[in-house]
Amino acid sequence: ACLTFYAGLILNDLNSADISSSYPNEIVNSLFPVSKFTILKSCTPKKLDELIYKKGKAVLLRVALYNVRLKNDLVPVPYILTSKCDGIYHGTFDNGRVLSAEVIARFTCTDIDYKILREQYDFDMDIITVATARYGKLPQPLRDCVLDYYKQKTDLKDKKSDQEHTADFYKLLYNKIKNLLNAQYGMMAQDPVKVTTEYIADLEELYQDKEAIPEELLETHNKKAFLAYQWGVWVTARAREHLQKGIDLCGINFVYCDTDSCKYIGNDVDWDILNKEVKKNAEVNKTYAVDPNGVKHYMGLFEIEDHIKQFKTMGAKKYAYIDDHNKLHITIAGVNKRIGAKELMKAASVPYGPPDNPLKYMKEGFKFIYAGGLEARYNDHPEIKEFITEDGVPIRITRNVSLVDNTKTLGLTGEYRELLEVSHKMLVDL
Repeated sequence: ACLTFYAGLILNDLNSADISSSYPNEIVNSLFPVSKFTILKSCTPKKLDELIYKKGKAVLLRVALYNVRLKNDLVPVPYILTSKCDGIYHGTFDNGRVLSAEVIARFTCTDIDYKILREQYDFDMDIITVATARYGKLPQPLRDCVLDYYKQKTDLKDKKSDQEHTADFYKLLYNKIKNLLNAQYGMMAQDPVKVTTEYIADLEELYQDKEAIPEELLETHNKKAFLAYQWGVWVTARAREHLQKGIDLCGINFVYCDTDSCKYIGNDVDWDILNKEVKKNAEVNKTYAVDPNGVKHYMGLFEIEDHIKQFKTMGAKKYAYIDDHNKLHITIAGVNKRIGAKELMKAASVPYGPPDNPLKYMKEGFKFIYAGGLEARYNDHPEIKEFITEDGVPIRITRNVSLVDNTKTLGLTGEYRELLEVSHKMLVDL
């Protein structure tokens, strides 16, 4: 995969395209399952294709996959995540994504995922379960609520004031409105089956209702639910489908992506190819916002961000880059961005002369001393049962948790390291 080709290398001259309000865009513009799901008694692959490609049904399916292979070894981001599979046998993986597998015992996906799966992989398949529903727009009041927050966010985005306290207020209000906008998806994706945990003060213990039956908890939740859980599932599937179009458009120049952005080499990607369709759809649905200057703003656009001078990644959620102002930015899971950047810069400093390139020091084995955040350490069996203060007051010591400074060492799994070595050799041969 292209991500593996480039991992560990310092790359020059990159750009980044971010999807504007990715999840809200899907909520107001896309189709979702709007009827009750019907579980089919039986379904053949031919009938499944008919449901998805001809009838345009919303489909939730669980399948077993065999002899899974990428159709093209240069697929930038293999679609199947190991975390979404149950029982993978004799597989090869790229940073948590399946390159090949003899057997995937269970894989659950939507019709949207299935289409991408068919485009990227060759495989044999046994169908375990198929459920179908009718596609339609989400309820208008919900879409109106999302659009209203988006319009408020647009009005506040670049609002300025000569008075510092007023400017700070606008910034705070903008962030609050942005949170409310994003919360529309968050309310859909809440776990509908939550086991009750109660603290019993007399025993100083937590009691979890282990006798609770999941089916009964789900039924209780559904009686008072105001948003459907499956809508949250489809929001992420739709957003991933939109991102996939961006990945495909970047082609061999693709380097890295997260939930709503693509990073790529050079300036040869024409985002208007995708953005024209987004604008057309928004105009039909009237899902856009007009700022105080009369400029229209559309959700779902791929917007080019600041140019990246140099970039390096070590895999998912591990990357750093230097912008055109020679400022270092890092995004590494578990590492504070600001403090971590300072530690890399310090590692690159030399006694005399200009500092070395800090991206060279972002490599396997580098240890962040101060940027690792806090670690929770649990003490279920304290050695000291009682502590006497200077005033002679006894304090009972029970089970406890403490927050301590944590370090973070960059590392690679042995499997991923081997894959990188093979991929870099292939890159040289190309």
